[in-house]
Amino acid sequence: MIKEQAHNLSERVKDLSFLYEISKLIRTRETIEELLQDITNIIPPAWQYPKITRAKIIFNGKQFISQDFKESKWKQFDDIVVKGKTVGSVAVYYIEERPTLSEGPFLVEEHKLLEEIAKIIGETIEKKHAEEALKKVKKNSRYFLIMHQQCLVILRGRVSILILITK
Repeated sequence: MIKEQAHNLSERVKDLSFLYEISKLIRTRETIEELLQDITNIIPPAWQYPKITRAKIIFNGKQFISQDFKESKWKQFDDIVVKGKTVGSVAVYYIEERPTLSEGPFLVEEHKLLEEIAKIIGETIEKKHAEEALKKVKKNSRYFLIMHQQCLVILRGRVSILILITK
């Protein structure tokens, strides 16, 4: 009983360590591609059998795979959803057979963690897209002001103010 509790506690510590690591990656990676590749590399250590765990993320047709990747019949996956649309998936494989548990060879907690990974990735992609769009708007606004030095446009809500500058 104590041995089982110690094992369960050890698995939850791995989950927490993984979530900490993924939040660090989100803050430090510049591109979505870098982020997704790094996430695939940190998934295997978070699973019950890290030595036989492989991970794959598909996003917009691109694949990001963990080291020594290969698919197998022992798989669990979840969709990556951005703005209500499926844009990819996260999959975890065991490359060797393991005892059957509640979800094949996978723990219930691993499935919950996989769902959370897909959710975090979707939300992060959505946020990065919004940041990129905001940068474009800011860049285009500066370009407009530079090209039209004799006027100033102030946009506030539904009100636009055009000020002509005369010398």
